[in-house]
Amino acid sequence: MDQIQQKTIDEAQQSLEEIAKLCNQQLENPPDEGYKESQILLIRHGFSEYNYSIDTYHRQHDQKNIHTEECRSIRLNVNDIDTPLHPIGIEQAKNSQKYVNDLDVHTVFISPLFRTLQTADLLFANHPQKHLIKYIVLPELSEGLCFSCSFAPLAFSDIRKNQFNNFDFSLGQKFSQKPAWQIEQIACQDTMSRMQEKIKDIHDQDKLSEIYLQELDSLYPSYIETHDHLWIRAQQARKYIEEYQKTVPKDKKIIIVSHYILGLFLTSSKRSESFHDMDGVRCKNSKLIPWKI
Repeated sequence: MDQIQQKTIDEAQQSLEEIAKLCNQQLENPPDEGYKESQILLIRHGFSEYNYSIDTYHRQHDQKNIHTEECRSIRLNVNDIDTPLHPIGIEQAKNSQKYVNDLDVHTVFISPLFRTLQTADLLFANHPQKHLIKYIVLPELSEGLCFSCSFAPLAFSDIRKNQFNNFDFSLGQKFSQKPAWQIEQIACQDTMSRMQEKIKDIHDQDKLSEIYLQELDSLYPSYIETHDHLWIRAQQARKYIEEYQKTVPKDKKIIIVSHYILGLFLTSSKRSESFHDMDGVRCKNSKLIPWKI
């Protein structure tokens, strides 16, 4: 590599570091000491494009009001449906590779959303036992149905299965309408029935997304899937992982790649009125955190 190429790479890296600093992000989030002693480790997806958009809004408005029309338009932006990783998030995941490469990993549980699939794929790209690890896409680990970034109609499509062909998507077989899988797992019969009636006989992804965003807009600032519903689903995920852990040798690791709020609900001992009062794990982007069920 000549000096000009190296200079270009260095300048690009410096620019990304500056952007990350503005967003209060680090390109590398080392795990806390002793993380290797835990059988289960949590990791939040890398910084996403949606994270960047909403962070930019907060910085420009001094985080004073999250319920303005501008904030609403960002949170319900059709272009952020199933948001991908931002370049910061890609770099974060790559920089965390060295921490997982030293671990004897048995299974990786992954949320079906694109940003978590990307994170897991990058995280284990160079793992010495990459092809021996089980990568299981667990629907219950998805983030709550709150904004456009949480809606993932392609999660169990052939497109995603081809993109991540070493991941096991078979747990999605239980859903009768794959693009609307998130509606089928809402832990409220009334909400689920109401949404299913609205999307009945609709198979076009764009039309489905339109209806989803219209529903979010009508409920804003509330969500389709309330925190009470999300708590129930998080406990379902917890039970599934707890039972699965019994089949894994004690000297092998389980990694969970998920989201901030879902991770908090998954690991909390009880449901509080405000998630700010909950005692669960608060994950940083692409940082491995030990957890004991």
